[in-house]
Amino acid sequence: MRNLLVAAAVLGVGGYFGAKFFIQHRVAQNLDAVLRQAQPFVEVEYERVVATLKGELRAEGLTIRIAEFEDAFTIDSVGLQTPVSSSCSVSTLATSSCRRA
Repeated sequence: MRNLLVAAAVLGVGGYFGAKFFIQHRVAQNLDAVLRQAQPFVEVEYERVVATLKGELRAEGLTIRIAEFEDAFTIDSVGLQTPVSSSCSVSTLATSSCRRA
């Protein structure tokens, strides 16, 4: 019985961190694809991508260089909080009054 509980705990923890890694990896891939499309106009580099299972997406340590300009500017962090449930609409997102399931 104890071995079963330990195995369940290990699978649960492994599943959590596996899902978190998978989400972060997919977000980084999609962000890289978008930034490649913007390459002729702007060069954007970032240090890391953070994605949580609660719906937060964040890019940290951004360095942005606009074409035709020598100077770069930096942004510490830019994020997006996605809705957790499907009961939010575009209008309720603007007012931050959507229901959580």
